[in-house]
Amino acid sequence: TRSNARPPRQPSRTPTDPQRLRPPGPAMPRKNSIRLPFVDYRVGWFLVTTNAHRRSEIFGRVVAGRFEPSALGELIVASWRFTLGGKPNVEVRAFQVMPNHLHAVVGLDGASGTLGALVGSMKSGASRRARAAGLLRRNQRMWHRGYHTRSLLDERARRCASAYVRANPANWRRRRPYG
Repeated sequence: TRSNARPPRQPSRTPTDPQRLRPPGPAMPRKNSIRLPFVDYRVGWFLVTTNAHRRSEIFGRVVAGRFEPSALGELIVASWRFTLGGKPNVEVRAFQVMPNHLHAVVGLDGASGTLGALVGSMKSGASRRARAAGLLRRNQRMWHRGYHTRSLLDERARRCASAYVRANPANWRRRRPYG
């Protein structure tokens, strides 16, 4: 005998259902965050490090313990200053561009947005300016995805991190490729 019963209805999708919000097409892989869920990245002091794409030494070179920026390195310094220009509530104790990465010791008071927004703004602004200046091709990547951070909980940690950042060029040695 043939049953006239219909299959059960699927529950309706609500406006907040992730399946409904996902654009049509193949599923995108989820990128896991390396941020700690219990840290408030809007307030406090942080040591931030972000790398060049594939750790390429494109930002300059170190000669006799001093960093000599390339055109991209100078552009990064200008982009960092421009990003901070509109944020009077951000304090930077140390900032150093290196051949394949940069370090900054940054203090946030909660009124300037998150650390991620600050770093993202600097990285996207530097990339945009580099493409406009003809220093990067249209699809060429300048930055490694994300950034590394360390919370600096007391004054001693801030002093040590600042000294580390300032001494970075003097301690630079060309390293063998990773792997």
